[in-house]
This record gives sequence, C-alpha cells and structure tokens, in this order.
Amino acid sequence: MKTLKYLLIIVVVVLVSSGFYSFDKLLQEKWDIPEKYVKMKNPTYANQENLIIGKALYIKHCLSCHGKTGIGDGPKAAEFDTDIGDFSSKEFHEQTEGEIFYQSYIGRRDMPNYEKKIPDPKDMWFVVNYLKTLEEFLKTQKWDIPEKYVKMKNPTYANQENLAIGKALYIKHCKSCHGKTGIGDGPKAAEFDIDIGDFSSKEFHEQTEGEIFYQSYIGRRDMPNYEKKIPDPKDMWFIVNYLKTLEEFLKTQKN
Repeated sequence: MKTLKYLLIIVVVVLVSSGFYSFDKLLQEKWDIPEKYVKMKNPTYANQENLIIGKALYIKHCLSCHGKTGIGDGPKAAEFDTDIGDFSSKEFHEQTEGEIFYQSYIGRRDMPNYEKKIPDPKDMWFVVNYLKTLEEFLKTQKWDIPEKYVKMKNPTYANQENLAIGKALYIKHCKSCHGKTGIGDGPKAAEFDIDIGDFSSKEFHEQTEGEIFYQSYIGRRDMPNYEKKIPDPKDMWFIVNYLKTLEEFLKTQKN
C-alpha cells in the first residue's frame, strides 16, 4: 500500500509540474517570424493622415484586447491565458516594423489572423504606424517638473475668501474637462486620448503644491498653458488651494 501511495504522489507531482511548465511556456512563448517579414519595410508614411487611419483601425480591431494605450488592459484582455503584450514597452519597439506587421496581421494561435477582417495589407501598416507612436505617447504621461517648481511654496492662504475665488476660476477654466468634483468626468473629457487625472486621488495629493501649480499653469502638450488665460499667477494658486479641498470633499460623499 505504501508503494502504491508513493507512486500516486509521484504521478500527481509530475502531472502538476507538467501543467505548470506548459502554462509558463505559454506565457513566455516567442514568435517564430519568417526572415522576409523581419526585413520587410513599411510601404506607408507615418504622416498625420495615415496615423488617424491607423488609430481608427486600432480602436475598431485592437482596443478591446490591447487597451486604449496598448498596455494590454482592454476589457477582453482577461479572457486570455497568455501575456498579450505591451505596445509601449522597450522590447516591443526594439522589433522591426516587419515583425510587428507579421504579429498583427498574420498572427498565430493566441493572436488571430486579420487578413480577412483587414483585406488591404496597407491598412495594417497604418496600424503599425500608430502602434509605433504609443511608446512616445505614454512617455508624455509622466510629468518632468523642474525642481524649482517642486519646491515652490504657495504664496496664498486657503481661507474662505480665496477658496471661493479658486472655485469660481476652477468652474470657469477646468470643470468642462475635469468635472465638478475633479475626477476627470467633465463633458469634454471624452475628447482626450489620455487619462486626464483624478484630483481626489491619493497620488494627486501626495504631490507638492508647486507640482500641482506647474501642471495646472505651465502645462504641456496634453494640458494647455494657462499663463495667458489666467495672467496673474496668484489666481492659479487660488485654484491649487481649491483643488486641495477636493479630496476631503469627496470623502464626505462616501457613506
């Protein structure tokens, strides 16, 4: 009986080990791409018109799995047992455009073939052009704030009068995108391809007031500069004061 028991244990261990080995192999499986595709050149240009086409095709065919920014967090991503990739990663962008085209168009078992859904290969090349923008796009999500702003102190006080001014300015300049309570649900928020932030979040409030001022006043490509619309910097500091109240305000909305 002991011998039989030991044999059963060995069989179970072998089966479980094999299962885990196969699962791990599935996650780490490498693409076997024919040389002609590795060396293939993109016959299209990544101009504005073609990038718009590529983006539209990506939204239609790819977003549901790969997500809005290509990091693999689409609503259908959880249905896969495999790592479906991250189009913003260094590894992805170290590939040739021909390799990306092959993976996207020809596919394999865990990535469907798109030759029927997208009959013109040129259209897939437009998608490749768009995918190549995602690395740079996602880099822009991290703010590079000069040290002088990080250490900058708010020269105003968050008293009742100043908070009222800040709220009025917020409603005028910020509410349409960032929403009434700053969670990024304003009527114009859907026009952006990026996460426009949540002013009630822990991450937002862990920043210095100087960092918030820089983001709100100086801006960058995806956040307009407000030095002309709000010529007096003090007024932006009033907005910063008001933004700092949103976290506490929203806490009161939770039962």
